[in-house]
Parts: sequence; C-alpha cells; structure tokens
Amino acid sequence: MQGGHSSPHLRKATKLVEPPTRHLSCYPRWRIDINTLSVRTEFTCIMRPRRQVMLFSVTALFLYFVISLIRKLETDTPKVSRNPWQKRDDHTSKLTSKRQIPPENSKRSTKFVPPTCTPRTKLALVKTHKTGGTTTMQILHRFAYLRNLSLVLPTVTHPGRMNTFYPHRLTPDRYLPPQGDQYDMLTYHTVYDRDAYLKLVGLEAAFVTILREPLSHLKSQFNFYNFERRFNVTGPEPFDRFLEDTGRYDKSQPSHLGSRSPMSFDLGMPRDIIVDITQHSSQRKGGQPLNATSVQYIQDFLKKLSKEMDLVMIMEYFDESLVMLKRLMCWELKDILYYKALSFKYETKEKPVPPTLVENHRKWDVIDYHLYDHFVSVFTRKEEKLGPDFKSEVENFKTINMKVRTRCSETGSRNMEDLIIQESPWNRAFVVTQDFCTLMKYGQLCYMTLLMDRNHRYKNVKDKKKKLKLPSAHLHAQQYCSLCSKISTDCTLGEYVTHLLYENHISRSDSSFSRNRHTVDGQNQQDFNE
Repeated sequence: MQGGHSSPHLRKATKLVEPPTRHLSCYPRWRIDINTLSVRTEFTCIMRPRRQVMLFSVTALFLYFVISLIRKLETDTPKVSRNPWQKRDDHTSKLTSKRQIPPENSKRSTKFVPPTCTPRTKLALVKTHKTGGTTTMQILHRFAYLRNLSLVLPTVTHPGRMNTFYPHRLTPDRYLPPQGDQYDMLTYHTVYDRDAYLKLVGLEAAFVTILREPLSHLKSQFNFYNFERRFNVTGPEPFDRFLEDTGRYDKSQPSHLGSRSPMSFDLGMPRDIIVDITQHSSQRKGGQPLNATSVQYIQDFLKKLSKEMDLVMIMEYFDESLVMLKRLMCWELKDILYYKALSFKYETKEKPVPPTLVENHRKWDVIDYHLYDHFVSVFTRKEEKLGPDFKSEVENFKTINMKVRTRCSETGSRNMEDLIIQESPWNRAFVVTQDFCTLMKYGQLCYMTLLMDRNHRYKNVKDKKKKLKLPSAHLHAQQYCSLCSKISTDCTLGEYVTHLLYENHISRSDSSFSRNRHTVDGQNQQDFNE
C-alpha cells in the first residue's frame, strides 16, 4: 500500500460493520487480517441522545412524579361529595353527618384533614323555651359576631326584647333591616312559621331546633316562671301538688308560660288542636289509647317537622347535638365551644317524681311526649349510623371544651399564657386567647345589643371608623357606638373594650390584652405593676 493506494484485492476483501444504531456517536477503527488479506472496520460508540429523546425522558419523569403525588393524595384524603360531612337520611329527609371511618385494627392518625366543603352561614334556630336554646343561641351569636353576619334583630331596646317576635310577631315593623342584601340568621323566640322564616333567611338556610325531656322541661318552667305563684299552688310539695291535678291549676291557653305541650306550641302546633288533644288525653283511663283523630294530628305534625328540620337537637345529648351541628354546617370545633347559659339549681331539679304523677303528666303533656320520643329515636338512630368515629369526636370535643372553660374561668388571667389546643383528627390546632374567653362569656343581652349597635352603625353612612388612643376620648362616645347607653347597661367595660378591639376602634397595644400597655402617664404597664 504505497502512495496511499491500497491493493485491489485488499479493497475487494474489505468488510464494513455498520454502527448498531443511529442514535449513537461512533468512531471507526480498521483491523487487517493477514491470513485472509481482508480489512475489518469496527466502531467505538458512545450515547448521543437526540432532542426528542431527551424531551420524552423529561416528560416521562414529570408524569411519574405527578402520578405518584395523585396516588398519595387519594390515599390521604377521603373521597367525598360536595360536602364530605353530609348525607341524606332516609328517616328525616335531611342532612346528617358522614365521615370516613378508618379500618378496624388500623392506627388512627392524629393529623387533621380539613373537609373540602364551604362553611355555611345561613341558619334558622327555632328557639324553644327552657330547652338549652339560649346556650345554642349564644354559640350562634359568637359565630355571627366574629364574621359580621346579619341577624334578624328587634327594633326595640327594652329588657324583654328577646321575645319581641313571640308568639306570632315576626313582622317587618318589629325587626331591623339587614346588613347588606339579606339576613343570615334568625335565632330569637317566635312560633315556628316556615313561610315567615323563609322570607327572611331563604331556602338555603339550615333549620335547627332543640327539645328537652318533658318532665325535666316542666321542672325548669316551674322554677323559672314561678308556676307556684302563677297558678296559686299552695301547701307543701307544690310541684307534686301541681301534677296531681294539673288541669285544675293551669287553665291558661297553650304557650311557653303554660304546661300544655309548650314545645309543640313553639314549633307551630295550633292552640285549639293542643287544647282538644289535651282534654281528651287527660280524661283517659289507665291503658286507654288516644282517639284516632288525635293520633292522626300528632303523626302529621311529626312528619311535617321531620321533613322541614335539618337537625333536631336533644338537650340530654347536648354535646352530641353540637357535633352534629358542626358537621351539618361544616364548621370548626372552635365554633361550637360554649358555656351553659341560664342554667340554675333548684329543689325539684334532681328530686324523683312518683310514677303515678309521671303518668298524670304524660296524659296532660301528651303531644310533647310524642314529639320528644319520636326525635330522640331519630337522633339515636342517626348517632348509631355515624359509628365509633362520631363518638370519638364527641369525646374529643368534651375534653377540649372542658379545658377551654377551665382556662377561661381562671381569675386574674390577664398575664397568663394563651391556651394552645393541639391538632386532632377532628380539629386543627388553635389558640384560646383572653379576648376569645371574653367572647365566650358575653351575656345574651350584651351580644344582642352589640349586634344591634353594629346594625345601626352600618346604616349610618356618615359613620367612619377612627382609631382611638386611650385615654384621649370617652369610650362610650357616639363615634364608637350608636346604642351607647344600652351597651353601658348590658355589657361590662371589659366586654365593651373587647368589642372595640374587634371593631378596630382601638389597637391591641392600647388595651389590657397587651403586656406592653402604657398607662395614662405613659409609664410602661409592666414597670407600673412592679
């Protein structure tokens, strides 16, 4: 092979081995076989990925991570409908709670998985008398107050305004206009009239009421409304005497001030029907059933309420009822914390009643007994259907509510640390501050007056919020309140200062909630205390 020319024989014998793939970068090497005088070409190759190959690889990797994330979310998050806490109940045709229950023998996670539903703000409380309705109302007061919701509020300011709409007085001349376009809640006493309620709160509102065991209910009425004096019951053991011949003492028309099925009257049972059924029932001999007409009236009444009420709470299962309310409304645990309101101790409260007198009362208060027995049965069936997860949530709520009430009841707590409630499967972690404790302990008239004042101020277009730096102006000045005189009567100074904080009239640093508060002469509060 001289002069760069190869032998013709050698060229003819040359064998070319193609690169294994066109996606590789290859470099040739020639090997000569002396025996056969042939040349073999071999290639050394390295990977040479093209743009399309690289793009496909990156896309595949991205899809892998996306699919992995979706699978993880499907594992960690319950598969739910629009509202994961809610499901139609065949017994009541209304919403009841549903929550994904962990498999048996599985370790419960302490992580809170928030529901995907939106908290509801439209609610009508059909508030019955002496059943725990005021405690329930206070929970709704706080919820509405913190979210600036619009309540149906009376126009009058006298002490008896809580019953302004009772019994059949839910008329435009008796309530203030809404803050905005519509009302969010109705929480005060009025005899249930669904059409009147719907005109105010709309079809999307949840309808809730509460019942109490009838004999316990009568004991509470007897004490609170002083039935002994009202019905002129004389002699020893006045409560027992009253039950011996209730019709002799109570000749009043059915109402919250009477003993003839008062809960049924509050829920819309007509007075004349209550009178007729009570008269027939009280004249029955032992074991004699109600007549067919009375039974039909009662059954129709119960069917109507079952259809129209989203939740019938039971006072004897109050904590369970609140957890059901929480699930129905898609609220947080913090929203249903409470103190008992208008709860009293009295002689007949725990005193046993002879069976013969209990039977007398069952005949006299016949509709309320049917009402209570029916909805307790509905409630317990619903509770059983919700399963052990619901019972665990109730126990968790009871524990936390007791912790909060204990902390908020401590005296001299201004400089105490905030209470931190840890996360659980049923609640996110939250902090209980001193001002939240104050909101929990607001009286019913204080809440009502502050909500009315906010409504009045909303209507005053000339009103502008100005921050007040203590003590440059009087706290009860007109630029900060419209019902100043009523606020000074119905709220303590501490409750009103808390209100001014939430209304942004004063800053936290200027209030007793700040540990760096300055006194009148500018001295640091901490130094002043020392």
